[in-house]
Amino acid sequence: MIRLALPALATVLAATSAIAQETVPASATVDAARAQIESLAAEMDVDGDARISLDELQGAAAEIFPSIDADGSDGLTRVEFLGWEFGLAEMAAFRGRTQGYEAAMGMVFDLFDRDGSQGIDAAEFETAMVESHAYADLDGDAALSAAEFRSNFVVNVALRNALVPQEVLAARRP
Repeated sequence: MIRLALPALATVLAATSAIAQETVPASATVDAARAQIESLAAEMDVDGDARISLDELQGAAAEIFPSIDADGSDGLTRVEFLGWEFGLAEMAAFRGRTQGYEAAMGMVFDLFDRDGSQGIDAAEFETAMVESHAYADLDGDAALSAAEFRSNFVVNVALRNALVPQEVLAARRP
């Protein structure tokens, strides 16, 4: 079952609590978000080979979709998509990045909503996940390494820009 692993949850809670108290550097949010994304990648890697195959991603998508579908309607609304409880919205709020998070996830919602119906059905979600897998698979080996998943998977690309504090982004620019 795809769920937030307890060690990653502890990391997120410790980092966000410390950030709220301003006792750790802003980069701790980046580390906490990365830990949470890597935890999800590990959960998806059912066979433990350190790679996420398309079959593993599709299995995860089949579990993730109903967890986002809060009202059980077999379709995702923008509100459900933005409100999915995976801890990253809370992390964005602690960093004062709620607007960036909502904008980034809104763009992902629009990408996944292929027919423009303002909703995402299970088929659209699966198609979007398959296409995201293909996009992230830079070496073309039909599986995602943790680095490919973290750095190139569409949702994670959007989240990186939404959650990373501006001072960290500015320091990375040439």
